[in-house]
Amino acid sequence: YMSLADYQPVACNNIGMYFSDTAIRSNNIFAFNLLPQINNNTSTNPITNKIGWTKISGIFIATGGEQYITIGNFINDTNSDTVHVPSGGGFVGSYYYVDAVSVVDCTNSGISEITNPNSEILISPNPATSSITITSSTNIKEIKLINLLGQCKPLFVGAVGIHYPPVGTLGG
Repeated sequence: YMSLADYQPVACNNIGMYFSDTAIRSNNIFAFNLLPQINNNTSTNPITNKIGWTKISGIFIATGGEQYITIGNFINDTNSDTVHVPSGGGFVGSYYYVDAVSVVDCTNSGISEITNPNSEILISPNPATSSITITSSTNIKEIKLINLLGQCKPLFVGAVGIHYPPVGTLGG
């Protein structure tokens, strides 16, 4: 999550995350000549929020050995979009607060096993924000819904499929 510092008069776009096996260092103020694996969503460009937090997230396939995360704008000034933000200070630049950075292994997410290749499994809606429905052309023996924190979530088995959150609960 990122938030533009209170005293900053300029917000910029192109905030990204670069994962590397060594620390990234520079002796100048120019952009790193690197292509970040994760960039903020273009619908939130530039990040101007000074009161709340803007989520920056993404998925990438690690090459192995990644130990460092560098967060910032990896694009040079000419190709960066900026916008003036009221009530900023005298420094002409963008400074952001960063909070709640996490890296999660997603190798065990998604549908990991389908033992009957003739069965048709439908998960909808995809992507989901509050609930999912799972239907199958054959009997389903077992489904485990595990979130990114490794917590097993309860499922409701109904006449028309399997639902999450269980019917009768609020907010899952």
